[in-house]
Amino acid sequence: CDFVSWDAPIKETCPKCGNKLGVYYCENQVYAVRCLHCDTITLTKATNPIEAVKKIAIKKETRKDAAHG
Repeated sequence: CDFVSWDAPIKETCPKCGNKLGVYYCENQVYAVRCLHCDTITLTKATNPIEAVKKIAIKKETRKDAAHG
């Protein structure tokens, strides 16, 4: 995977530890979203790096809602 970087900061955080995320483009619109602290890695299909990170944040909210439901 190649590291993807852009000027806008990523406001979503790691669903496991709450720290910053890094985004890496793999291939065929697959991104690896990695926590820069705990090294948790999630692969997701998206059209751009921002969409990839937002998908990870949605998964986090869904898990949190299921735990309270």
